[in-house]
Amino acid sequence: MITLDKDQLAAMARINEGKNVFLTGAAGTGKSSVTVEMIRRRLGERSLKVCATTGVAALNLRDKLAALFGQDVETSTIYRWSGIGIGPRPEQSFGDYYEWMSKRGYAWAGTCSRIRGTKMLVIDEISMLPGRTLDFIDYVCRCVRGNDLPFGGIQVVAVGDFLQLPPVSKTGTYDWAFQSAAWELADFCAASLRTVHRQADGEFVGLLNMFREGHVTRDGAALLKSRVAMFPDKDLLRLLTHNAQVDKWNGYQLNCIEKPEIVLTADGDGPTDEVAWLQKNLVTPTVLRIKDGARVMITANLPDANVGPGGGLAAANGDMGTVLGYDGKMVSVKLDSGKVLYVQPHKWEFDPTSEHETGYFQQFPLRLAWAATIHKSQGLTLDRALVDIRAAREPGQAYVALSRVRGLPGLFMKDMFKGVWVSDEAREFHRKIEAGWGDNVATIKTAEPAFTLTSEEDY
Repeated sequence: MITLDKDQLAAMARINEGKNVFLTGAAGTGKSSVTVEMIRRRLGERSLKVCATTGVAALNLRDKLAALFGQDVETSTIYRWSGIGIGPRPEQSFGDYYEWMSKRGYAWAGTCSRIRGTKMLVIDEISMLPGRTLDFIDYVCRCVRGNDLPFGGIQVVAVGDFLQLPPVSKTGTYDWAFQSAAWELADFCAASLRTVHRQADGEFVGLLNMFREGHVTRDGAALLKSRVAMFPDKDLLRLLTHNAQVDKWNGYQLNCIEKPEIVLTADGDGPTDEVAWLQKNLVTPTVLRIKDGARVMITANLPDANVGPGGGLAAANGDMGTVLGYDGKMVSVKLDSGKVLYVQPHKWEFDPTSEHETGYFQQFPLRLAWAATIHKSQGLTLDRALVDIRAAREPGQAYVALSRVRGLPGLFMKDMFKGVWVSDEAREFHRKIEAGWGDNVATIKTAEPAFTLTSEEDY
């Protein structure tokens, strides 16, 4: 059972006051718990729109909410909600791109309807949204709503940690959302969560804080060196920096199993662009190749049929296990917990709340799990992992990798690394926020009792 702590309750109070709020905190401090509770209290309110900055994050959030509440909650990327697509080119003015958007007929009408009908907008994984994109979303909201207040008067709750993964950059210079004009004008009230719930080991939490700040002491380095695995278990999940590394290791391990290969191909139908979007953003492969004995990861929150909708999970997204067999209808997987799970095809819909035809993707919710990229592991909680951060060159990438693991005994290092990459701008921004938050949360009055969630997955 999970009880919201003092910081989380204070954050809820700020949100309930109607302010624009930046909900932040280190990995494992419960940002998702606050987000879930905020959404739970507003179930059925169509004026609440829940978005994420990436398709993977949006689908994971939707899946999690459906498992908790037993009903579909509309989620999408911030790009789809705002109708901006890829947004204006660097040399293109906001006005020119907005004019092009306004000529898109039915699509434009849908965009205007969504924006005008929104009172509260949640943007998850805000650290990965470029500042110029946030500025343009603010511009579009003002124009569509005919309101010159920030975001056209919509309350915005931005969730994330700028010391984790950054916006995509080809130059090494990052366009952080907190440096944008829209961020400053929105006057975000920062709510910083400080209690780490994912890891209970104080020594490990201290080490993770070093990585988050980019300063690893000699003692911290010695602690990590003690976790270097000379002969790691071959079935240990490896967190790697690049897709090519992941595909190579998974393929090699699968070929080492001298048993017949099982090929499971996804089914999909509906509008071509919607099906393509699902295929691109789901971590579940279109063509799944497994064998008896293969290591796999569950790629969706699977409700427990014996409990009922919203009542509990048979398995959570990120759970690990080993394939026992396939009978033509179900894949039997022995989870690392010892439980045997009979996995059936899972259906993902582009928009499960739509009254019209929507694209879908149906596949067994599994993927090979001898290796995964650090990017696609974000949001997961792992009992054990072998981390290889020697090629980590993005700010926060090494920190995200290490913080996936629950405790030091489950952390194994491929080798020692040469440095930790952190954005100086992001570090200073968060230091100011945490200094301003201080102990003032104790004085915030709230009539809300501590709320207890029923799921223990990734809080």
